[in-house]
Amino acid sequence: MLYKHYLTSSQDMPEIFIWRTDESVEEMLEMFPLQIADAYKLELDKFKHSKRKLEFLCARHLLRMAVDEDHTVLYEESGRPYLSTYSREMNISHTKDYVAIAMHKDKRVALDIETRGVKV
Repeated sequence: MLYKHYLTSSQDMPEIFIWRTDESVEEMLEMFPLQIADAYKLELDKFKHSKRKLEFLCARHLLRMAVDEDHTVLYEESGRPYLSTYSREMNISHTKDYVAIAMHKDKRVALDIETRGVKV
């Protein structure tokens, strides 16, 4: 587990939260209260690959850390995520072993993380 929180001094910039996905799906589920973990187990059945399950759980864990309460993440037709309470603007990105979320109190945010690779 690597957790980073980037908070800028400017109110125009989003907060960014990053998690390295070292845990197993089972270990991540243990980080949630039992009732929430049980609900997420049902959601995990929608995913075929364990990597995608882990990304889902890590994003929800980062969200809990960022807003200090549980929110449902819904998706627009375009696939853009948003909080059910509309309390903040947010976006989720993942690559290889990392998941990140960006949040802002009232401005739309976009985030795309990538790991460095060898150029061909």
